[in-house]
Amino acid sequence: MRTVSAIVAGVFVARTWFAMSVNTAALAAPLAQSRPRTHTIELDGALAPDAPRALTVDRLTRDFPRLTKFVIGLWQEEAPQTLEGVLLKDLVSRYAAPGITSVSIVATNEYTSTFLPADWQKNGALLAFKSNGVLIPTRMRGTFRVAFDYAAHPKLEADIFDMKWVWQVKKITFLTK
Repeated sequence: MRTVSAIVAGVFVARTWFAMSVNTAALAAPLAQSRPRTHTIELDGALAPDAPRALTVDRLTRDFPRLTKFVIGLWQEEAPQTLEGVLLKDLVSRYAAPGITSVSIVATNEYTSTFLPADWQKNGALLAFKSNGVLIPTRMRGTFRVAFDYAAHPKLEADIFDMKWVWQVKKITFLTK
């Protein structure tokens, strides 16, 4: 009888241990996915001689210690967000060679938007990577996204400029004609 009890107890312990390890693995998977990863943006085209070939959040915060901030309230968002990042005009002046006529920005899904000088000189295009003080997670259209401050630039037509919002930016190309 003791042998049977020991076997039953051993099976119970083994099953309990297995169930706990499976549940722990199931719980750990989302945590592993939510850990910050180092996302990079490839820089291409007509670059300044000292421009890097890739940008990270660390590089941008080092090169641009004063981030631009503005509040957005989009239909997709549940509450207004304060976006932080680097203005496209500052990226162009720091990393692009002279004579740039446009900037092409590509998302991870290959969606591409072209920005003309007015977009970065007058319209306040922002390469955002923080929302409410934290890095924008991939699942929230991050880490890098292009945004416009409609409150500061009320003449921007949302129908046109909404198409220029690029999420999950993976490449920026500086073009000369």
